[in-house]
Amino acid sequence: MVTSPSTSWPRIQWVFFLWLSSMAEWSRTATASWTKSRPAFPTRSAWCLQGRRQRWHSFFVWNVSCSVLGSHGSDPQVVMPGIEWPSLKSWRKSSGGLAYMLMAPSSWAPRRAACGAHEVSMPECHFASFLERMAASLAYFKGFQMRQNLKFPNLEAWFKALEARDSYKGLAGDFYTHAHDLPPQVGGCAFNGEHKDYQEAIDGASWRLPLPVDESATPLEPLLLNTAAESEAARREAARKLISNRKGVVPFCLRGAGRGGFPQVSAPLSDPRASPSGDAQVKAAVDEALRGVASHLLQGGGAAILPEAVGPSAFARHEDVEVCLKYFQDRVGVPRDMSFPAARQLRAHIGSYLEATIAVSTSA
Repeated sequence: MVTSPSTSWPRIQWVFFLWLSSMAEWSRTATASWTKSRPAFPTRSAWCLQGRRQRWHSFFVWNVSCSVLGSHGSDPQVVMPGIEWPSLKSWRKSSGGLAYMLMAPSSWAPRRAACGAHEVSMPECHFASFLERMAASLAYFKGFQMRQNLKFPNLEAWFKALEARDSYKGLAGDFYTHAHDLPPQVGGCAFNGEHKDYQEAIDGASWRLPLPVDESATPLEPLLLNTAAESEAARREAARKLISNRKGVVPFCLRGAGRGGFPQVSAPLSDPRASPSGDAQVKAAVDEALRGVASHLLQGGGAAILPEAVGPSAFARHEDVEVCLKYFQDRVGVPRDMSFPAARQLRAHIGSYLEATIAVSTSA
C-alpha cells in the first residue's frame, strides 16, 4: 500500500529519532569502555597538534605574501624552528619541535621506522599532508628548500622514514600536484622573486626523454624511483593506466581543442564544465597520438620518440594534437591518477611525442 507524504513523514521522523537515540547510547557505551581500557590522551600529542595549527598559520601568511621574508614574522626563521628543533619551553607553549617530537622515542608515539617502529602515530597522519604541501609550495612560490636541507635533519629523517612505507608512497602527492592544487584552496599564493628556478623545474623542465636513470632522489622529486628496473615498472604502470582509461582519456584531451566551461572555476587547471571538441578528425588524431604514447611506454625502453613515430592522422592535425596533449600533460595528478614514478614517465613521454610532432610539422 502506498502512503501519502503527510502520513509517512511522521513515521520517518520517529524512526530517525529512534536511530539517533540508539547511536547516542552506543557512543556513550563505547566511549566509557574505551576510556577505561586506554590511557588519557597523550599530552605531547596534543602539543604536537596544537603546534601544527600554529605552524600552518605562519606558513599560510608567508605563502600568500609577496615578500622574501613574510610579514608578521611568518618567515623561515619562525616557521621552520617550530618544526625542526626541540624545546621543552616551546612544547609547554604548544608549539615547536614537531619533527623532533615525531622522531623522538617516547610513550606517546611509536618510534619511526629508522628506530624499529612498525606503526604510524596519529599526529603523523595530520602532519603528512601539511608538510608535503609546505615543502612543495614554499619551493614553488618562495624558492625555499625544505627537503634534503642540512639545516633540517630531523624533518628529513621523518620524511625518509615515512617514504620507506608503501602505504605512504601510495598516498603521497608530488610537488607539481601540490603546487597547483593549493592556491585555489587558500585563495592564491604569491611569488617573491626567488622562485623562478624552482618553478621552472617543478613545472616540467625535465618532462622529456630520455629521463636520467640511476640518479638519487632530488629535493624536488623526493619520491623518485629510477633504477632501470624501477623505470621499467613505472612505464608499465603509466601504460596500464592510460590504456585502461582510454575511453575517458580521449574526450578529456579533446577539451583542449573544445570550448571552455562557464562560469570558470578558481582552479586554473580544473574545468569541469568544459566541452570537448566534436571534430571527428581531431578525435582520431588524438586517439592515434595516445596510442603512440602507450606503445612507446611499453616498447620504447625510455628512449626519445622519433618524428617517424608520428602517425598520419596526428600529423594532419598536429596543431590540435599539440594543444590536446599539452592539456592532458598538465593535468596528470599524483596520486589521483597514478604514482609519481609513473606520472613522471607519462609526462615525459607526452613531452617527447610533442617534440616529435613539432619536428615533423616544421620539416614538412
